[in-house]
Amino acid sequence: MPSEQFLRLPPEQQERILQASLVAFAEHGYDLASTNRIVRDAGISKGVLFKYFQDKQALFLHVVEWSTGRYLTGLPRLVDLPIFEWMKVTTQHKLRFLRDRPHDYRLALRLAREPEHPVHALALRLQTERLRALRPDAPAWDPGGHLRPGVTQEHIWNLLNWIAAGLQEKFVDRLPDVVGERFEEVYQALTDEFEVYLGILQFGLYEGEAPS
Repeated sequence: MPSEQFLRLPPEQQERILQASLVAFAEHGYDLASTNRIVRDAGISKGVLFKYFQDKQALFLHVVEWSTGRYLTGLPRLVDLPIFEWMKVTTQHKLRFLRDRPHDYRLALRLAREPEHPVHALALRLQTERLRALRPDAPAWDPGGHLRPGVTQEHIWNLLNWIAAGLQEKFVDRLPDVVGERFEEVYQALTDEFEVYLGILQFGLYEGEAPS
Protein backbone atom coordinates (compact mmCIF):
# COMPACT_ATOMS: atom_id res chain seq x y z
CA MET A 1 0.00 0.00 0.00
CA PRO A 2 1.26 3.50 -0.75
CA SER A 3 1.63 5.96 2.09
CA GLU A 4 -0.92 8.65 2.89
CA GLN A 5 1.65 11.13 1.65
CA PHE A 6 1.54 9.54 -1.82
CA LEU A 7 -2.26 9.42 -1.82
CA ARG A 8 -2.38 13.15 -1.08
CA LEU A 9 -0.33 13.96 -4.19
CA PRO A 10 -2.17 15.52 -7.13
CA PRO A 11 -3.35 12.79 -9.55
CA GLU A 12 -0.94 13.89 -12.27
CA GLN A 13 2.05 13.44 -9.92
CA GLN A 14 0.85 10.01 -8.85
CA GLU A 15 0.41 9.10 -12.53
CA ARG A 16 3.95 10.22 -13.40
CA ILE A 17 5.50 8.07 -10.67
CA LEU A 18 3.36 5.04 -11.44
CA GLN A 19 3.92 5.31 -15.19
CA ALA A 20 7.70 5.49 -14.72
CA SER A 21 7.49 2.43 -12.47
CA LEU A 22 5.26 0.57 -14.93
CA VAL A 23 7.72 1.15 -17.78
CA ALA A 24 10.65 -0.09 -15.68
CA PHE A 25 8.89 -3.21 -14.43
CA ALA A 26 7.41 -4.00 -17.86
CA GLU A 27 10.69 -3.63 -19.73
CA HIS A 28 13.07 -5.19 -17.20
CA GLY A 29 10.99 -7.33 -14.85
CA TYR A 30 10.71 -7.06 -11.10
CA ASP A 31 14.23 -8.23 -10.24
CA LEU A 32 16.11 -6.11 -12.78
CA ALA A 33 13.97 -2.96 -12.70
CA SER A 34 16.10 -0.10 -11.41
CA THR A 35 14.67 2.25 -8.81
CA ASN A 36 17.37 4.72 -9.93
CA ARG A 37 15.77 4.78 -13.36
CA ILE A 38 12.29 5.06 -11.87
CA VAL A 39 13.13 8.11 -9.76
CA ARG A 40 15.01 9.71 -12.67
CA ASP A 41 12.06 9.28 -15.04
CA ALA A 42 9.57 10.32 -12.36
CA GLY A 43 11.57 13.41 -11.44
CA ILE A 44 11.86 12.58 -7.72
CA SER A 45 14.58 11.40 -5.36
CA LYS A 46 14.97 7.83 -4.17
CA GLY A 47 14.37 9.00 -0.61
CA VAL A 48 11.03 10.47 -1.65
CA LEU A 49 10.07 7.28 -3.52
CA PHE A 50 10.58 5.22 -0.38
CA LYS A 51 8.57 7.69 1.66
CA TYR A 52 5.72 6.89 -0.70
CA PHE A 53 6.29 3.13 -0.78
CA GLN A 54 7.80 0.94 1.92
CA ASP A 55 10.00 -0.96 -0.53
CA LYS A 56 10.30 -2.11 -4.13
CA GLN A 57 7.82 -4.94 -3.58
CA ALA A 58 5.16 -2.55 -2.27
CA LEU A 59 5.72 -0.33 -5.32
CA PHE A 60 5.43 -3.28 -7.71
CA LEU A 61 2.23 -4.56 -6.11
CA HIS A 62 0.66 -1.12 -6.30
CA VAL A 63 1.66 -0.74 -9.96
CA VAL A 64 -0.05 -4.07 -10.73
CA GLU A 65 -3.13 -2.94 -8.80
CA TRP A 66 -3.12 0.38 -10.66
CA SER A 67 -2.81 -1.37 -14.02
CA THR A 68 -5.64 -3.73 -13.07
CA GLY A 69 -7.78 -0.76 -12.07
CA ARG A 70 -7.20 0.86 -15.44
CA TYR A 71 -8.27 -2.36 -17.14
CA LEU A 72 -11.43 -2.53 -15.05
CA THR A 73 -12.39 1.02 -16.00
CA GLY A 74 -15.02 0.76 -18.69
CA LEU A 75 -15.64 -2.94 -18.09
CA PRO A 76 -19.34 -3.65 -18.59
CA ARG A 77 -21.30 -4.49 -15.45
CA LEU A 78 -22.38 -8.08 -15.12
CA VAL A 79 -25.82 -6.96 -14.01
CA ASP A 80 -26.36 -5.52 -17.51
CA LEU A 81 -25.64 -8.71 -19.45
CA PRO A 82 -26.11 -12.48 -19.23
CA ILE A 83 -22.96 -14.13 -17.82
CA PHE A 84 -21.73 -15.72 -21.07
CA GLU A 85 -22.28 -12.54 -23.07
CA TRP A 86 -20.49 -10.62 -20.32
CA MET A 87 -17.48 -12.95 -20.57
CA LYS A 88 -17.29 -12.44 -24.35
CA VAL A 89 -17.49 -8.66 -24.02
CA THR A 90 -14.90 -8.78 -21.24
CA THR A 91 -12.37 -10.66 -23.37
CA GLN A 92 -12.85 -8.14 -26.18
CA HIS A 93 -12.34 -5.30 -23.71
CA LYS A 94 -9.13 -6.94 -22.45
CA LEU A 95 -7.81 -7.31 -26.01
CA ARG A 96 -8.39 -3.62 -26.75
CA PHE A 97 -6.89 -2.55 -23.42
CA LEU A 98 -3.68 -4.56 -23.88
CA ARG A 99 -3.33 -3.49 -27.53
CA ASP A 100 -3.66 0.19 -26.61
CA ARG A 101 -1.39 0.03 -23.55
CA PRO A 102 1.81 -1.81 -24.53
CA HIS A 103 3.50 -1.49 -21.13
CA ASP A 104 0.47 -2.84 -19.30
CA TYR A 105 0.57 -5.73 -21.78
CA ARG A 106 4.25 -6.48 -21.15
CA LEU A 107 3.73 -6.38 -17.39
CA ALA A 108 0.76 -8.75 -17.66
CA LEU A 109 2.84 -11.04 -19.87
CA ARG A 110 5.64 -11.16 -17.30
CA LEU A 111 3.17 -12.14 -14.59
CA ALA A 112 1.70 -14.86 -16.82
CA ARG A 113 5.08 -16.28 -17.82
CA GLU A 114 6.58 -16.30 -14.33
CA PRO A 115 3.68 -17.06 -11.95
CA GLU A 116 6.03 -18.98 -9.63
CA HIS A 117 8.08 -15.84 -8.86
CA PRO A 118 7.15 -15.07 -5.23
CA VAL A 119 6.32 -11.40 -5.87
CA HIS A 120 4.43 -12.27 -9.04
CA ALA A 121 2.49 -14.95 -7.16
CA LEU A 122 1.48 -12.40 -4.54
CA ALA A 123 0.47 -9.88 -7.21
CA LEU A 124 -1.61 -12.49 -9.04
CA ARG A 125 -3.34 -13.53 -5.82
CA LEU A 126 -4.22 -9.93 -4.97
CA GLN A 127 -5.37 -9.38 -8.55
CA THR A 128 -7.67 -12.42 -8.37
CA GLU A 129 -9.11 -11.26 -5.05
CA ARG A 130 -9.86 -7.86 -6.50
CA LEU A 131 -11.62 -9.35 -9.51
CA ARG A 132 -13.58 -11.72 -7.29
CA ALA A 133 -14.64 -8.83 -5.05
CA LEU A 134 -16.15 -7.11 -8.07
CA ARG A 135 -18.30 -10.11 -8.91
CA PRO A 136 -21.87 -9.11 -8.06
CA ASP A 137 -24.89 -11.14 -7.17
CA ALA A 138 -27.05 -10.61 -10.21
CA PRO A 139 -29.80 -12.30 -12.22
CA ALA A 140 -27.28 -12.34 -15.08
CA TRP A 141 -25.80 -15.53 -13.65
CA ASP A 142 -29.06 -17.34 -14.37
CA PRO A 143 -31.26 -15.05 -16.47
CA GLY A 144 -33.69 -17.77 -17.41
CA GLY A 145 -33.81 -19.64 -14.13
CA HIS A 146 -32.49 -22.81 -15.82
CA LEU A 147 -29.52 -23.75 -13.64
CA ARG A 148 -29.54 -27.34 -12.49
CA PRO A 149 -30.23 -27.79 -8.77
CA GLY A 150 -27.01 -27.50 -6.82
CA VAL A 151 -25.21 -25.37 -9.42
CA THR A 152 -24.18 -22.05 -7.91
CA GLN A 153 -22.56 -18.80 -9.04
CA GLU A 154 -19.34 -20.09 -7.46
CA HIS A 155 -19.36 -23.18 -9.70
CA ILE A 156 -19.84 -21.07 -12.83
CA TRP A 157 -17.19 -18.55 -11.77
CA ASN A 158 -14.66 -21.30 -11.02
CA LEU A 159 -15.24 -23.07 -14.34
CA LEU A 160 -14.83 -19.85 -16.31
CA ASN A 161 -11.62 -18.97 -14.48
CA TRP A 162 -10.19 -22.48 -14.89
CA ILE A 163 -10.86 -22.37 -18.61
CA ALA A 164 -9.31 -18.90 -18.91
CA ALA A 165 -6.25 -19.98 -16.90
CA GLY A 166 -5.82 -23.14 -18.97
CA LEU A 167 -6.01 -21.24 -22.25
CA GLN A 168 -3.57 -18.64 -20.96
CA GLU A 169 -1.10 -21.39 -20.09
CA LYS A 170 -1.58 -22.93 -23.54
CA PHE A 171 -1.07 -19.65 -25.41
CA VAL A 172 1.39 -17.78 -23.18
CA ASP A 173 4.52 -18.98 -24.99
CA ARG A 174 2.99 -17.98 -28.33
CA LEU A 175 2.16 -14.44 -27.25
CA PRO A 176 4.53 -11.87 -28.75
CA ASP A 177 6.85 -10.07 -26.33
CA VAL A 178 5.56 -6.69 -27.48
CA VAL A 179 2.44 -5.39 -29.15
CA GLY A 180 3.13 -5.82 -32.85
CA GLU A 181 1.85 -7.31 -36.04
CA ARG A 182 1.18 -10.78 -34.54
CA PHE A 183 -0.47 -9.49 -31.38
CA GLU A 184 -4.06 -9.40 -32.62
CA GLU A 185 -3.66 -12.67 -34.55
CA VAL A 186 -2.59 -14.64 -31.47
CA TYR A 187 -4.99 -12.94 -29.09
CA GLN A 188 -7.86 -13.45 -31.53
CA ALA A 189 -7.07 -17.17 -31.66
CA LEU A 190 -7.12 -17.29 -27.86
CA THR A 191 -10.40 -15.35 -27.76
CA ASP A 192 -12.00 -17.60 -30.39
CA GLU A 193 -11.06 -20.73 -28.47
CA PHE A 194 -12.36 -19.25 -25.23
CA GLU A 195 -15.70 -18.61 -26.93
CA VAL A 196 -15.84 -22.28 -28.00
CA TYR A 197 -15.56 -23.34 -24.38
CA LEU A 198 -18.13 -20.77 -23.33
CA GLY A 199 -20.48 -22.27 -25.89
CA ILE A 200 -19.89 -25.77 -24.53
CA LEU A 201 -20.70 -24.57 -21.02
CA GLN A 202 -23.78 -22.73 -22.19
CA PHE A 203 -25.24 -25.25 -24.63
CA GLY A 204 -23.59 -28.59 -23.77
CA LEU A 205 -21.53 -31.03 -25.77
CA TYR A 206 -24.16 -32.54 -28.06
CA GLU A 207 -26.75 -31.36 -30.52
CA GLY A 208 -30.23 -32.63 -29.74
CA GLU A 209 -30.51 -35.41 -27.19
CA ALA A 210 -27.21 -36.48 -25.62
CA PRO A 211 -26.19 -40.11 -26.33
CA SER A 212 -26.73 -42.52 -23.47
